[in-house]
Amino acid sequence: MATAIRVGNPASWEGAINARNESGGSITAVSDKEILAAYQQLANQEGLFVEPASVISIAGLKKLAQQGFFTQPVTVVATLTGHGLKDPDTAIEHVDNTLITVSAERDAVLKAIGY
Repeated sequence: MATAIRVGNPASWEGAINARNESGGSITAVSDKEILAAYQQLANQEGLFVEPASVISIAGLKKLAQQGFFTQPVTVVATLTGHGLKDPDTAIEHVDNTLITVSAERDAVLKAIGY
C-alpha cells in the first residue's frame, strides 16, 4: 500500500539504523491493514489527508502502543510528509461516503459542505 517507500535496499538504511541505536528507538514493520486503519483514523479524527507512506509513522505508533511498548506517558512526534494528493486513488478506493464532484468555485464548495 505504501509504494512510495517500498524499497528493497534504501539508500539511507545505515542512517536509519544509527538514529535508532542512538535514540534508543525501534524499527518495526506494519501491514497494509494497519496502514489503512491509521490512514482512515487520521482523516476521520484529525482531518488530515496524507499519503499511505506518510501515515506509516502513525500506524507504527499504534502498533507499539497496542503491544504495550509505552509503559509510561511520553511525548511522541510523528512527521507526516506526504499530502494525500500524491496518491488520490487510495482515498477514492477507501472512501466511506459517496464521492461528489464540485466545481472549483467558492459558493459551490461552501454549498457542498453545507456552509
